[in-house]
Amino acid sequence: MNLYRIVPHTRAEGPGERFAIWTQGCSRHCGGCMMPGTWSFAPNIERTAESLLEQIAADSRLEGVTVLGGEPFEQPEELLMLVRGFRK
Repeated sequence: MNLYRIVPHTRAEGPGERFAIWTQGCSRHCGGCMMPGTWSFAPNIERTAESLLEQIAADSRLEGVTVLGGEPFEQPEELLMLVRGFRK
């Protein structure tokens, strides 16, 4: 996956202690976007869904995961692998 940012512990992006993932790349370019730095599709932080899932699973303090953008659906195959892994 091409990512903009990873925050392993936050309480700002949903309920409880969360692992937050910002994807890199967005073709929407919404007016007033809070994260225009995520628009570029240039490689930034490259991680596999498997490596993210391993990191998440290893941390018993986490209560959930939040995926933000960019636009996460610009990477549909990787996103699907990631969210299927969450359910396990």
